[in-house]
Amino acid sequence: MIQELKYSATREQAANGESEPLPETPCYHCGTAAAKSILIYDNKSFCCAGCRSVYQILNERQLCQYYEFEQSPGTTPTLRPAARYEFLDDPLIIRQLVDYSGGSLAVATLQIPEIHCSSCIWLLENLHKLNNGILFSRVNFLEKTLLVRFSQEKTSLKAIVSLLASLGYEPELNLASLKRAPATDHRRSLYLKIGVAAFSFGNIMLFSLPEYFAGSRDDFASRSLFGYINLLLALPVAVYSSSLFYISAWQGLRKQAINIDVPIALGIAVVFLRSAIEVLLGIGPGYFDSLTGLVFFLLLGRLFQDKTYDALNFERKYESYFPLAVTVRKDGKETTVPITSIRPGDRILIRNNEIVPADAVVMEGAASIDYSFVTGESRVTSKEVGELVHAGGKQVGSTIELEAVKAVSESKFVQLWNDFGDPEGTRTQLLTLSTTVGKYFTLGILAVAAGTALYWA
Repeated sequence: MIQELKYSATREQAANGESEPLPETPCYHCGTAAAKSILIYDNKSFCCAGCRSVYQILNERQLCQYYEFEQSPGTTPTLRPAARYEFLDDPLIIRQLVDYSGGSLAVATLQIPEIHCSSCIWLLENLHKLNNGILFSRVNFLEKTLLVRFSQEKTSLKAIVSLLASLGYEPELNLASLKRAPATDHRRSLYLKIGVAAFSFGNIMLFSLPEYFAGSRDDFASRSLFGYINLLLALPVAVYSSSLFYISAWQGLRKQAINIDVPIALGIAVVFLRSAIEVLLGIGPGYFDSLTGLVFFLLLGRLFQDKTYDALNFERKYESYFPLAVTVRKDGKETTVPITSIRPGDRILIRNNEIVPADAVVMEGAASIDYSFVTGESRVTSKEVGELVHAGGKQVGSTIELEAVKAVSESKFVQLWNDFGDPEGTRTQLLTLSTTVGKYFTLGILAVAAGTALYWA
């Protein structure tokens, strides 16, 4: 039984007609204090129909353990029209959003900003109990992402996103979601280089044990065999794992700049050649253990550097803020389409707190545009029918109908963003601190090495 109590402290006060205001009661689902309107269901208080609906879904599937990890762990779900996710039926968008698709199996990684506690993790990793088409789900709490493996015969990406939104965990879908592959490929390549270096480093250390503990040069045959094995193990490290430093050093030299990777690349090449000569001529075991260990730890440092930069980097492109789709009215019918398909003349509907994706003219409704995202000014600008609204503004108020005059990529906002945020093609006299220090550090190292060589010669 569901009851709604308005401006009443208790049921007894409501029955007696007393007018004392209701003390704030926390919502059982999200914890929001609500005094004006409380929904009672299953002897629990809810601040809105959305929170109550989430509880009903979990209660019907016997997943109320969700509320045992944290008190009021949920978030208030945003009620969306049923057609909001129609763009997820587009095969092209699906191919760009999923990480893997083969046969009936598909894997997708979704960004979910609302993940904040252990209850969130527990619920999101039990999605298979709410949708039998979901085979597996795993949360990455630090990155606030959800990896979902599902059967395309039993469910769809659209159904999964709709389910998450109904639970208060709406995925963040924007244009930037379609452009994640380059960074992922770079990181995967770095992991592979680290793996090769770690494998070679560990095995070379084992095969070098006779050299570490031997007190004499006896058993020349076994020492030579281990030396050749170490040479073969060090070869992929010197060629493949170290390619990152070779490429960086070469790019710097081509631009007539000496970066910090120049002495690293030079040192790796010299140590490998010297060690190879020693092994092939039977002079000694070489320094393959030191070489592979150095490359392994350098690559680990590069990985931590990249991760730290990603965590602290605030540089964004406009795609990170623009929605993936927008509602279009055509022939009296409303449908959701990707914003990249908007063309001049299309009629688009912008609801409250939605961003205008393209330069457009107001055709119907009272437009109150907040340009704070573009200009930093929080003042709302009113636009009448027939006036131009620039992309990047946010509608504050009721739904308005606009007619696009430009495609998204041709809007004034996108042009300004690209001109301001894309420094490619411009030359600057300012160098970063690391480049400046690296230049003199490299020259100093080379000078010391040359002086040492001359002294011992």
